[in-house]
Amino acid sequence: MNNHPDLSFFPFFMNISVDRVSEIESFSILQSYKKGDVVFQCNESAQNLFGLVLGKVELTLLFKEEIITKDIKHEDYISTNIEILEKPVVIENVKNRDIFGWSALVEPEKMTATAKCSSDCDIVVIPASNLKELFIKDPELGYLLSNRISVIIAQRLNSRTQKLVDTWCSLYDIETIGSI
Repeated sequence: MNNHPDLSFFPFFMNISVDRVSEIESFSILQSYKKGDVVFQCNESAQNLFGLVLGKVELTLLFKEEIITKDIKHEDYISTNIEILEKPVVIENVKNRDIFGWSALVEPEKMTATAKCSSDCDIVVIPASNLKELFIKDPELGYLLSNRISVIIAQRLNSRTQKLVDTWCSLYDIETIGSI
């Protein structure tokens, strides 16, 4: 397998000069991941942008819930414990030809979700530092790709918001938030 990927496969890199795409390809690497591999963890330092060539990647958030349990030892003594239940919730399924890990290009450069392979995957890894250097060298490219990153962020925010509203409505058995 070629170590340097063909980025023309990704809509994110469409309508960019062949020279610039070739330059980005020169510092990008195609890596294989196995089902169950974690590409990155939520809140870790974001250093790379990723593109899914083949496979399935889930973006998840870990929700923590504190539950107070009581244990009656005898009539006069009740012990309480706090248990923390953790539940990963899939907030997005990355599709082939999608870019993810946008946090590497946006302050504070911390991942906002965990990316886990739900099948064997081929993923392009693009070092953000090299991409940012290229943005400085070519501000027009930086502007174009920053706009494309903004679109990805907006789509993910809308998706998360919709999942939150759906969850809220099902939790309170209502059809819309306005009906509370």
